[in-house]
Amino acid sequence: MAVRWMASGGGAGAMVLGGMALIGLIDNFVALIAPTAGLWQFQAVRAGMALVVLVPLMAWRRVWPVAPGAVALRSVLATGGMLLYFGCLGTLPVALVAAGLFTAPIWLVLIDWGLRGARPGAGRALAVGLGFAGVVVMLDPFGSGGGWATGLAVLAGLLYGAGNLVTRLRCSQESPLSLLFGYYLLLGAVGALGCLALALWGPEVPEGAAGWALRAWGRAGATFTAVSLAQALGSLLAVGLLIRAYQLGEPARMAVMENSLLIFAALWGWWLWGDTLNPRELGGMGLILVGAVLAR
Repeated sequence: MAVRWMASGGGAGAMVLGGMALIGLIDNFVALIAPTAGLWQFQAVRAGMALVVLVPLMAWRRVWPVAPGAVALRSVLATGGMLLYFGCLGTLPVALVAAGLFTAPIWLVLIDWGLRGARPGAGRALAVGLGFAGVVVMLDPFGSGGGWATGLAVLAGLLYGAGNLVTRLRCSQESPLSLLFGYYLLLGAVGALGCLALALWGPEVPEGAAGWALRAWGRAGATFTAVSLAQALGSLLAVGLLIRAYQLGEPARMAVMENSLLIFAALWGWWLWGDTLNPRELGGMGLILVGAVLAR
């Protein structure tokens, strides 16, 4: 019974929630390395670690992309979105960056409507609208929460939403392993190229977390290695769950349910670091949670 439920798509929502809980945990640890490490080295290292696991699995399962062009397009969109997301994590709290990333549901619905004429029903439109309103309340674009970094987080949401739509429409027959391989291969290549470009450019790097996106390759300490390994293994599992969820479930519904990351990130941040949320941020999370429930 459980197997049939998962195969029919009934477990897609559970996959999303599990993936979000795990991502909310491991992304909180990026703050430990941002003051001394670099974004590009971090992406190259964690992607390399993930590929060490993926390549043998693909060889064992004899997996190869069914539609390499679609896999490549999804990889470009996902890589762009995640680079912006992790770039913002160096200077902003996880919950705030995730709020920008999870403008994805509104972008996904708009893109799907524009490209395919897929109009959302009234209930789905309300769910997306509530979720988006909650994101805006959390971001506070006209108050202290605004700024260029939150704008980049919203752009990450656009790329992420587009990548999820491609997953559903063009990659539904792909193995999650092939999609993960394409993503991490491109992410690792871009990370390595970013380190090379920064080494050749030699920009002035600010102290602390402000230099996160401008540092080239540096000496990796124990904390950097541990966080990178946790990211590699944790994101493999979490992204694999999300990929399968988008293959089985309806994209707009899955995207709205992903907003649960805000809840998980805040809970992990409170438990790990003692971070608390103000009433405005709690109100935004409430709207997001209601939207996620209505999306079912």
